[in-house]
Amino acid sequence: MRFILATLLMMLATLNTTVSAASPTEALSRCLVVRTYSEDQALLQAWTFLGLSKNPALREIIPLNPALDEKLTKAVAKLFERFIYEDCTQEFKDAFAVLDQNPLGVSFNNLGKETMMQLMTHPSQMKHSRSPFYHIDMDRYKAFMKKALSDQ
Repeated sequence: MRFILATLLMMLATLNTTVSAASPTEALSRCLVVRTYSEDQALLQAWTFLGLSKNPALREIIPLNPALDEKLTKAVAKLFERFIYEDCTQEFKDAFAVLDQNPLGVSFNNLGKETMMQLMTHPSQMKHSRSPFYHIDMDRYKAFMKKALSDQ
């Protein structure tokens, strides 16, 4: 299961991810986003975050947790199965019948973008994202901006 999911994700990352208007792949993308509920979003966010623990640069911040990784990976696989076999069956069929694009890559890429947008726009994340600005030397910044604007 892990090998299949890893292979799928590798394919998704390397193939064309553009969507033309009103294409079957666009319809599939829309279906995935619409059929992703809040608990699905939370699962995808947690799975993505835990996946970052495999990056050596982040191992000190995000400890490896193989048992949780396996649990979340299986849950994500079940979610993908729900999309394919229940929620977006016709959209999958239509997208693969045309094969004008990489339907899986494009659609799951768009779902990933939507999932991360939900994560990054949460009020707690927005507050965290602003926190470095409380430590910037504002006098130096104002001087820089004044000079930059006068050089134009």
